[in-house]
Amino acid sequence: MLLRARIALGMPAYVLQQADGVLGAAMGYDTSRPVWPAALASEWRQFELGVPGFAAHLAAYEKICEAHQPNEDHYYLGVIGVHPSLQGKGAGKALLDAFCARSHADPQSRGVYLDTCNPGSLQFYHNNGFELRGDGNLDATPLWCVYKRT
Repeated sequence: MLLRARIALGMPAYVLQQADGVLGAAMGYDTSRPVWPAALASEWRQFELGVPGFAAHLAAYEKICEAHQPNEDHYYLGVIGVHPSLQGKGAGKALLDAFCARSHADPQSRGVYLDTCNPGSLQFYHNNGFELRGDGNLDATPLWCVYKRT
């Protein structure tokens, strides 16, 4: 659903695909934050209603992320991941670099902002030039917010 929304909105979305399927993806928003098409927004609302506690969890997550986001125009990387068979082989870096390159090419964007609750991912982002902007706890799980000027 998230990928369909990004594609429908013309937002940054990158997919690593092989003959046997999708092995990785990165997607987010550019400096604009467009409204989702009505059909996708309705589907998302139904999803939220179908998962007990999800709306409250999402609200807490958004509060942490909004508290640490940059005050300048930026891209937001909402989802990035690769199949375990590709981890440590440069696939995640390739997706991250492609997303950051798009931000860099956009004269309105000053960088890329993202968040993670995975300590290994935090180290990955740090190794790729991201700096910690702040953190918080989401249901007793740490959430780190990082930013890279592009």
